[in-house]
Amino acid sequence: MRRVITQIFYLALADLQQRYINTKLGLLWAIIQPALTFSVFWFVSVVGLRMKAGEDGVPFFAVLFCGLLPWMTLSTAITSASGCLRGQRHLLVDRAARASVVVSSGVLSAAIMHLPLFII
Repeated sequence: MRRVITQIFYLALADLQQRYINTKLGLLWAIIQPALTFSVFWFVSVVGLRMKAGEDGVPFFAVLFCGLLPWMTLSTAITSASGCLRGQRHLLVDRAARASVVVSSGVLSAAIMHLPLFII
């Protein structure tokens, strides 16, 4: 069991490094990209569509943030998990890792990428 968890963790870290190694901002881009997405959604909703705070006074940004963050995390996790099966095919062919380990590493990678925003 410990071996499987270690494999998942290392594959997730390798996936994050591979994804952001060629960018100038590196892993900082993992935080900037969702923040920019939230900013665009907020701008279009508040300025373009003129949405206001709810009846109970909750700011629209808080509602948007609480709804969009889980959706973005789930979407990235599903996309990453399915991409890992294709990208890590050599591990599956060589039987170095099970398919469940490869998929779990993709989901963990997405969770780690959005973790700083969940802390906010």
